[in-house]
Amino acid sequence: MAAFNIDDNQNIKSCLHVKIKNATFDDDKLVHPFCDMKHKPLYTQCVANCTDVPEMKKIFNELDSKESHLTTNYQFHLFLWSCVVSWIGMAVVTSIADSICNDILGSERINEFEKQKLWGYIGFGIFCISTGYLVDLFSRGIPDKDYSCIFYIMLVGMIFDIIVSGTLDKKSVDRTDDDPSVLWELGAVAQEGRVLVFIFWCVGAGICTGVVWNFLFWYTEDIATNKDWLKTLQGLLVGVQYFLGELPFNFISARVLKKLGHINVMSLVLIIYAVRFMAYSLITNPWIYLLVELLHGPTLGLCRPTMIAYGDKIAPSGTRATIQGLVGAIFEGIGVSIGSLICGQLMDDYGGMLTFRIFSVGALSWLSIYWMLQLLLRKAKAYPLHQGHSHLASYATPSDAILMTTSQELQSY
Repeated sequence: MAAFNIDDNQNIKSCLHVKIKNATFDDDKLVHPFCDMKHKPLYTQCVANCTDVPEMKKIFNELDSKESHLTTNYQFHLFLWSCVVSWIGMAVVTSIADSICNDILGSERINEFEKQKLWGYIGFGIFCISTGYLVDLFSRGIPDKDYSCIFYIMLVGMIFDIIVSGTLDKKSVDRTDDDPSVLWELGAVAQEGRVLVFIFWCVGAGICTGVVWNFLFWYTEDIATNKDWLKTLQGLLVGVQYFLGELPFNFISARVLKKLGHINVMSLVLIIYAVRFMAYSLITNPWIYLLVELLHGPTLGLCRPTMIAYGDKIAPSGTRATIQGLVGAIFEGIGVSIGSLICGQLMDDYGGMLTFRIFSVGALSWLSIYWMLQLLLRKAKAYPLHQGHSHLASYATPSDAILMTTSQELQSY
């Protein structure tokens, strides 16, 4: 009798390699087999009788359908295109939700923006932790995880979300006939050197974010030795990301930006992403990732406010939502997509450990190029007022102008 973990098996070409944890022979003696790494690996063959064993049936069914699974299973394609539509909708929501919130609050209550975002973080954290626990709870005693409870909870939540969204006050953007078209304004803004460098940074930050969003849980599945409470752990990871990561930085991000400036904060985000990826590659116990996820605050927790603030700063009059949508499209549509595509290929070829180390070095390399571009901008004096873009200039009293100039220097560098 042999004991093994169903998730530790490897299918190499036409052979199934089973990693035996322990074995009991005819003399009822328990043996823990191991290989001496100084010598060549030991291979042996055996005949197994696995009548009515669900785990073995699952393995053989996966082996039999591996070649044709993706082309014949309609459920896979249904799930795939549902995810595509879902991601498209989520990208739109996350890109313009902050602008909608600012418009509803108005200039007189703009300081309450952080309070509004607070409830989003609370809801996200609570539902991630609770649903992770529920999946493990309903999956006890079965070989596969049962995710059905998540879909039911999501359905109820979306119904309430549609009802609440339908009651929001709707405002139209104040524009006059003299205002230039949105495309003309976007073209004028895109000609600025600092905007192009900002887009370059958004792509790099999106690549790093895509790795965390789409492959962190995948990696925890690979390295976890006990998967009984794995979904609970993954829910706790998201809870730490939002409760102890993004939530605190939602309130201090404005002061951090004012103190360090946008350029320095953008650099800090890439540096901490590099540290975060290296930590993933070095730690083999996924429960310790609960501490690593505290770095979610100074990465994505600073990344989003920086993109929003810098996007508002370069946005012409009446194009705030359009600029935020453009920034979101670059961040998620280009950056996250590229990061997910590259990371998926690397995970297949080299495994999670080496992949995260590659992305750690890649984040530092992207940062180096970003700083080289910033140095070129400084030498070229590529400031918006030098280039004659009047939408970034305004009249102010001498005392206010001094404060505005100081603020712009802090925000830019």
